[in-house]
Amino acid sequence: LFYSVPHFGSPVADVVPPGAALQRLARISPAVAQLRSNLPEAEALNATLAARHKLDPELRVLSLVETEPLNLRDYMAVGRYLTMDIVKIQSAYPGFGEFAVLEAYDHVNIVKPAVRAESAYKACAHFARERLKEAEADANAGL
Repeated sequence: LFYSVPHFGSPVADVVPPGAALQRLARISPAVAQLRSNLPEAEALNATLAARHKLDPELRVLSLVETEPLNLRDYMAVGRYLTMDIVKIQSAYPGFGEFAVLEAYDHVNIVKPAVRAESAYKACAHFARERLKEAEADANAGL
């Protein structure tokens, strides 16, 4: 289950020049800096997961992504209306598995649904329930 994972990079990481000193100055964590677009390590990781998924069609994957830009003013001392797309739709889909674009969510509230009735919560809960059913069926069949 991937909640707004930038499989192919994030604009947040792309706006900060490489280098530990500049990252500290911009208050960007090393983990975020590793999410640059076209990073060979990320491409290798995605290729490994895609190959694993191709070999094992029973491996279930669900990727969810937000549609709304994050208002950075709420998280940093920046301008009044500075917003940014944290994970773009094309980066959130790894190229396999199920994919859901959740309207009216930003990068923070997609992973922190306020109530169980929200689509972000429902998508995750449904996916988990289905995987539990599959695991129980496998266990009952002695697999």
